[in-house]
Parts: sequence; structure tokens; C-alpha cells
Amino acid sequence: MLPFVDMDERIVALAQAAAETHDNGGRIDSFFLNMVFDPVGTLAQFGPRRILLVRGDDDEGPLDLDRPGIDPDAPTPAFKHRIMADFDRAGPSETKLIGAYDDPQRPASTALIARMGATEVREIRNLAMAVGDTKGSFFWKLLPWVRRADPADVARFRARVETLFTWPVGSFGRQVQRTAVRKQMVTTKRTALARAYKEAFGDKNLTSLCLYSGPLNPIDAHAIALIHDLPSDPLTKIGWLGTGDAHLKESADIAAFRRGYGAELDLVSTYLLPHHGSIENSDPNDLIVDADLWVAAADPIHPWAHPHWELEAAVARMG
Repeated sequence: MLPFVDMDERIVALAQAAAETHDNGGRIDSFFLNMVFDPVGTLAQFGPRRILLVRGDDDEGPLDLDRPGIDPDAPTPAFKHRIMADFDRAGPSETKLIGAYDDPQRPASTALIARMGATEVREIRNLAMAVGDTKGSFFWKLLPWVRRADPADVARFRARVETLFTWPVGSFGRQVQRTAVRKQMVTTKRTALARAYKEAFGDKNLTSLCLYSGPLNPIDAHAIALIHDLPSDPLTKIGWLGTGDAHLKESADIAAFRRGYGAELDLVSTYLLPHHGSIENSDPNDLIVDADLWVAAADPIHPWAHPHWELEAAVARMG
């Protein structure tokens, strides 16, 4: 499962890596380069049955149906909330695609965009996955959510690259398709690429995928508290929410995140702070969830303030 990102944003990711290696030394890994220029083909080499590309919440473009193996006249499947569509069966378990929202403004849709050997590649929007036993007695929900990078920042990056590389205005899309240009971006023009990234993005984040994991129907999960003195709760609050590098500091981004996860936020027990607990990615005055366990996946050997003391203090105040 990957966030859907177009070539523009993938080049931005390459520029981010160029900036980091330019400042800290080292080289850009060949696997990373392959993921930038052909993420689906690179992952298909490992033989997965399915690759899901998740569209962003604010991605207004249509699902890409102009790909090999697609019937252009076939209707795009749509799934209503809690109405399940068979997706995969393997032994005693099965996986279903379900609509993520009861909202006509956010219809669920999926499109088969390619087949690469035994691998099926799909784009999905407003969909979750339900994984459970074939008897249908219990299902686990996996709900992805993607917040796209700011289009204005991406456009600014394109313009800066065209200027620094002395390309004609508006030629960015054509230029980055050339193998020779791609090679230059990680060798002779790495410094210029890094400069374009820093000037356009600074400390801002790129597109990031978040993932909620928890019971599909928590009311029916019948969890039992290990500490018997605790009062009973009608809900099974054992959800896990990973936030990747999502930007959850500004009010508009927080509101979009709340809209994306809705009632699931009340079910989060374990919350992974975005970007290792960076203060640039979270608002200590609005941590969004009332989790029981807070995780900041940060390497202690580095001097960065991860997790930031303000976020640690905010969590402590919540008890």
C-alpha cells in the first residue's frame, strides 16, 4: 500500500534526498532511485499479489483509467459504507474492500490500472480494507489516509528546477522523463536539485500515508479488561494509528485529518506521533486523540529534538 504520487512529487522526494546527502554526505541509494522513477515496477519484482495506490483526500483528479489492461467503457466500481466487496481469499482468512465513509461527497472507488505478471495494481479512493476469517465472525479494519503535498509548493519547485537547470519554462514534465537528465539529478546537478528543494519546501513535508488499524465493529469485539477494577466500556478501544510524516500542526491540516478518520479517533489507544515527534509536525495544544500509549520513533543518538519536549509535556498533562 502506497500513497499515489505523480512524477512531480517523486522528483521532489529525490530532491529532498539530494538535499540530505548534500548536507550530511553519502549517496542516494539505488533502490530509492528505482522507487522514485518506477515505484510499481520496483515493488512488483518482489512478487506481491496486489499493490494499492491510495489517492489523497484533497486529490481532485480522476482515477487513472488510461492504462494497459483497462476497459475504458467499464463502470468504476463503488462501494457503500459497510457494504463489502470480495477482494481476496486465502485459506481461513479473507480480505474485503469497504467504503470508508457514509458521505455522498466522498464516494468510494477503485480502478485496476495494470497487471504486472501475477501482481494486480489498483488505485483506490475513500476505501478501507477489512481482514477477517471466512466465517465473517470478526473483521479487522485498515483505513489509509493521504494528505497531498501543497500543490503551490510543488509548482514552485518545478519553476526553480527549470530556472536552475536552464530549461525552457513549462518543460519540467518532459525533461524528467529523460534517462540522461535523471542521471544528472543525482550526480552533476545534485547541488542544484537540493537548492531547488530547499527554496521551494524548506521544512515542509511531502505527501504522507497514515494508517488506522482496529476492529471493524468495536462494539461487537467483546474485549475484556485485564484489570478487573476498571469500569466496563461499550467500545473496544484498541486502535493503532500511524501518522508517517503527516503535517498535523496547522489548523487546516488537523481539521482534514479529523475529517479523514472521524469516529476512529475515539478508538485510538496507540498513537505514533508524526515525524519522530518533531514539533514541526504536531501542535502541543491539540494532539487530536486521547491515546493510552504515545510513540515517537526517534533515534536517541542524533542531536535532533525528537521527540520535542513540548510534545512530551503535552502528553504528560493528559495523564
